Amino acid sequence: MTIDNINATRNPSRKEYAIAALFFLASTYLIWSVLEPWTRIEIWANFDNRNYHPDMIAYGMNRLLHGEWPFWNPFQAGGVPFFAALQGMVLYPTTWLALFLSAETTHVVSKYLHLAMSGFSIFFYLRVLKLHPIAAFLGGLFYMTGNFYLVFTVFETGTYPLATIGILLGAAEKIFQTTSKATDSVANRWSLIFMVTLTFQVFAGYIQSVVFIGYFLCLYIMFRIGQLYVKNRSGRVAIETFVRFTFMAILSVMLSAIQILPTYEMSSHSATHNLLEGMDLSYVNIAFLPPLSLLEALSDPVVPIPQSPWDMAFWLLVACGLLLSRKYRSFAIFFLLATYLFLTLARGSDNWLYSFYFHYVPTGNWFRWPEKFLSMSNLTLSILVAIGLHGCHQLLSQRRWSSLKIAFWLYCFGIFGVAFLSRYSTADVQVEHPDWHWKAFGKDYAPYQLSTIRRDMIHLAQNPAQFTIHQQNPYSNADGALNFLRRASHNERVVSLLIVDWDYVPDLPVKWGMREHLYSIEDYEPLNSSQYDNFVKKMRPSPFFHRGLPSDKRMMSLFSTKWLLVSQHWINRHPGRLPKNLNRVYSDAYFQVFLLPNFIPRSYISDTVVSMPEDEILSYLSESSFDPATQVVVDEALPIPHPESGNPILKAEIVQYEPEKVAIKLPTLHGQSILVLTDSYDPNWRARIDGKPARIFPVNSIFRGIEVNEGDREVVFTYHPVYFYFGAAITASAVLLITLLHFIFRVKRRIHGPATHILRQHANISTSKKTQ
Repeated sequence: MTIDNINATRNPSRKEYAIAALFFLASTYLIWSVLEPWTRIEIWANFDNRNYHPDMIAYGMNRLLHGEWPFWNPFQAGGVPFFAALQGMVLYPTTWLALFLSAETTHVVSKYLHLAMSGFSIFFYLRVLKLHPIAAFLGGLFYMTGNFYLVFTVFETGTYPLATIGILLGAAEKIFQTTSKATDSVANRWSLIFMVTLTFQVFAGYIQSVVFIGYFLCLYIMFRIGQLYVKNRSGRVAIETFVRFTFMAILSVMLSAIQILPTYEMSSHSATHNLLEGMDLSYVNIAFLPPLSLLEALSDPVVPIPQSPWDMAFWLLVACGLLLSRKYRSFAIFFLLATYLFLTLARGSDNWLYSFYFHYVPTGNWFRWPEKFLSMSNLTLSILVAIGLHGCHQLLSQRRWSSLKIAFWLYCFGIFGVAFLSRYSTADVQVEHPDWHWKAFGKDYAPYQLSTIRRDMIHLAQNPAQFTIHQQNPYSNADGALNFLRRASHNERVVSLLIVDWDYVPDLPVKWGMREHLYSIEDYEPLNSSQYDNFVKKMRPSPFFHRGLPSDKRMMSLFSTKWLLVSQHWINRHPGRLPKNLNRVYSDAYFQVFLLPNFIPRSYISDTVVSMPEDEILSYLSESSFDPATQVVVDEALPIPHPESGNPILKAEIVQYEPEKVAIKLPTLHGQSILVLTDSYDPNWRARIDGKPARIFPVNSIFRGIEVNEGDREVVFTYHPVYFYFGAAITASAVLLITLLHFIFRVKRRIHGPATHILRQHANISTSKKTQ
């Protein structure tokens, strides 16, 4: 059976979807293995791919492999909530591959599958609309190689939800094509697919994408409900459908509550990404966002802008197809308006619409860069192109034009290929960093790598897809220094000076502490608490710390910072910038380790308490009158005794240190004192003194403190993420509710099904008798 013999008006078979999935997997392989060497997009080279996601994946999955839920990450900053940080993607399906594969391999496979899924999901939606298979395939190809691909290669988790948006649209369309009755089994099945897909989009870790997907779905669903009302001239069907989608939205929120609630709690304490108040845009004034012309916005996706007769002919064909497609005319109008909407929003602050969205629409102030809306315009454009090509096919299917169909489809594929290559090809760019070690598909990937079709075809034949990355670990040179720190360190923290550039392989990834299970005071986490960020700003370090030591060394010592790790690369680039009084305890050709003076123990006892208003604590910590070797500072609103003996702090022994449990053996105490654990204060931590509950309070602005008395022997800290438990309960109740409804509707169908069948038979007999 040829593809032209497939009846486009019939529902596609599973076989057709399987063939399409293989086509999109093959297209993804060709893009990466053949076309990628010509591109200027750094497919593995962006900052988050090197420094963030693989280490987050590795930590979360390793904890699960050990039978532990990854609630807390003690290895970065003073410790941060891990699961609530979202982009660990613990509950996202492709992350689970790391249970069997390395984190780097999981990262590669996940990117590969999502790029293929982006095209297939649009194909699925277009085939549900009953467009011709080739038109649907080209629509999917248009989407996966357009702005989605551009954003995907730079920041893939931001586009993971967008990869499955076609599944949501297709599932919604399946519901519209059936019935909205509660007992309809087909509608219920697709409702479940819709809710599960939307839930997994939340688990993908990028709420911003899910939000504007949600807004787009609201527009689409209201448009289709309006069509239903006009078609049936009855409000009942429209109301039933509206109620179904509203109920689905509520259930989707309940299903994803296990992730949403912990993230909401963490973001509510964040300085930059508060889910209620929006982002801290003090450094990005909306008035200074670069304006984007409409032509620039339109050409940002891979679109053959009319610059030659061939391009103009392509768009003329699409336009004619849109005009001729009576069946899809309303869809074409809707997607044209949606395209205009998203292109206008993408132009940014030079238009009233974006300003209104940013200031007055809920979650509008989450979007720092309005160009993200180009991904949505690329989606709507791809659907418009598919509808237009389908209309042209319908015209050419007439007998007198049927011989032109093959030439028409070949022309369409050719114009797509030329558009992709002309958008990304950079044959004049020279290789900048030939020492990269990133590999995929058995092949080196420098940021800019030239190639030829012949060479790539030979490579394709000789090297089937090999999902490997870090074939030669670029961080292996640090093994000696890191092994020294593992042997010498006893829970003390490390500060590092590294070369961490956005466009170069770093000496170590930013989250090297998490990767190596060593305690680092640095962290790159978008949801860091405002208290931590304010503390760091007061220390006056460079971004991510790695470019220079903090100016305030005493505040740095409060983290129990004992070791300084410096790459030789950093020393060569910044000669003479290290302090002269440092004691070097390890050195090799690549890294050096220094012992920092006057470090504070990881846990200690102080009987000298300074009390003052909370908003004055940070300033006092940076003053010369503050002595970290004797004092601790607390909020004066706390009912805590304020002895001022001036005695030096006394080390308390940590006898057990786990991510969610810390046990500390107390020394002999004489009177009331404060036990300080130099880990981040978080309201979800609980404490017991000799088995009895005790109150934890913040000391020195961001660390944990607890009041201890004479005779106390042991303190145990445990982490209890309350919002996770609430969210898990809500998610479980949603699963139970869906299961219960499934059985209720199944029983109703069994009871009422035979009676309905008999009534229909009687009605048919009566109708036939009247006809006779």
